[in-house]
Amino acid sequence: MKRLVASITLMSATLAYAGTDYYYVSQPINNIVGKTIFNATHYPAENFNKPIWSVDNSTGSIDGSPANFSGETVSTWNLGDFTGTNVPAPLQNYQRGRPGASYGGTAVSMHDELDGGALSAKFGAMLNAYSLPWAPNLTDESGNSYLNPRNIMGANLQYAFSGDINHKPFSRGPSSKFHFSMMLQVPSVAAEGNIRAHAGLSFTLQDTTDPEGRYIWFAPWAFDYPSGNNGPAPLESISNDVASVAYIIGSSFSPNTTYATMEPGSATSTNQPWNGWRWYAISVSYAQMQKALSDLNSVIANAVICKTPSSDPLIIRKCTPLSGNPSDYKLGMLHLDSEIARTGPNGGGYMGLSTYGWWAYSTY
Repeated sequence: MKRLVASITLMSATLAYAGTDYYYVSQPINNIVGKTIFNATHYPAENFNKPIWSVDNSTGSIDGSPANFSGETVSTWNLGDFTGTNVPAPLQNYQRGRPGASYGGTAVSMHDELDGGALSAKFGAMLNAYSLPWAPNLTDESGNSYLNPRNIMGANLQYAFSGDINHKPFSRGPSSKFHFSMMLQVPSVAAEGNIRAHAGLSFTLQDTTDPEGRYIWFAPWAFDYPSGNNGPAPLESISNDVASVAYIIGSSFSPNTTYATMEPGSATSTNQPWNGWRWYAISVSYAQMQKALSDLNSVIANAVICKTPSSDPLIIRKCTPLSGNPSDYKLGMLHLDSEIARTGPNGGGYMGLSTYGWWAYSTY
């Protein structure tokens, strides 16, 4: 593992001579205090420009748990039993959970530990969806049924850049290439009935020419565990995130993908849990970003709801094309997307995972 991290460092240093813009490299975090938010309905200003665990399921009106709170201290059990990253004592300094999170319940951790002689921040999450209340599916503007977001539980580690930070990965022109990588392990997973466990890197890109500041997600999946009525995840896709009303450019850590490239030495996407660190690394070139935007705008133009003029603000938002120029986009958030989705009332399961060593930069 240390040899791999050293290789990443050497590679990045070498690339710097060719032209590199660094946006984020993981730093020590000391403890978990002030770095968690549960059931978020908004993003507080104090959560920008630092790693935050956002443990989201908008169930406040269903199970009584509050919104926008920092979680309860978890001191009686170690998340490392499920995440693969042992948490040091005192546990209350490094672990937070949902109300009443007993052993194996939904909780997150973060702490520093020595790695190759330097402090490194390690992050863990345990998602337990067995007690997640079932909510009926919803219907979109075209009459299509879709999964109620209340049936999705997520523990998302994110680094959101404040609005005054203007990181534009493709601003150097056609030679620009954005790189994002992290170490990851998913050692624990269980699935019963109709449910899906999912984890992967993702990041948002905001269209700076858009009056509403719309953004898109880039989301290559690393781990996907479907059960019951769920089929395999597509290697690439363009879809819409109902919760954020943002489009998603989906990809995977697979050979010969269109919208992103798996970096040499990267682990590949898998549907099997594993113990031990794997390096997941993706890049998006200027040309790939251009292709993604072109295909996205074609999807928007051909959508049924966009064929007829509308005064509905939501439909206008969905049907307005985005800029096709990669240099118009700036980084909004770096993200580890880890979710469990109950796709039927009989679904139940859990997932434990951990991560460290994030790098985000552009070369040109």
